[in-house]
Amino acid sequence: MKILKEVLSDSTLSTVQKYIHDNMGSFKWSSSEIQWNPGLRIGVVGSCLIQETTQELRDLIIPEIKPLVPECNDIAINYHLWQRGSGISGHTDKDYEWGATLYLNEEWHYNYGGLFCWQPKDEETMRAITPLRNTLVLNDDQEVHFVTTISPECPQYRVTLQIWGKK
Repeated sequence: MKILKEVLSDSTLSTVQKYIHDNMGSFKWSSSEIQWNPGLRIGVVGSCLIQETTQELRDLIIPEIKPLVPECNDIAINYHLWQRGSGISGHTDKDYEWGATLYLNEEWHYNYGGLFCWQPKDEETMRAITPLRNTLVLNDDQEVHFVTTISPECPQYRVTLQIWGKK
């Protein structure tokens, strides 16, 4: 797992955050209940809202992340709004060349839940990080990872871009 900070330029990050703010109440969202394999929802009671990014946003994001990620045939990018009670069970992103999460919240406290946890290859212990704005977590080694459940008392969505390099 690689952790990269200050990934997007201020201009691109602002555009990405403005889009999410402007479109949060639209009817364009799907749900992890519909989209995800049931194995990804083990022990998770809430749902994550999902929306593909526009081509305009892809055209801004991809050139900035491409030098940081392994080569692939195509890149998929979705917004995820992690609601109270949402999370994701342990998995490896095995259907992709690599997977990545870019955190968009201005601030996040670990008491809200939503910690990104992973198990480095050949280690028995787990590691975790608290989401930090404009930080990219890159899984380019098929490591098991998951997101802890968002607290029912969390005052905000956990907002991320989920990015996958397609084979």
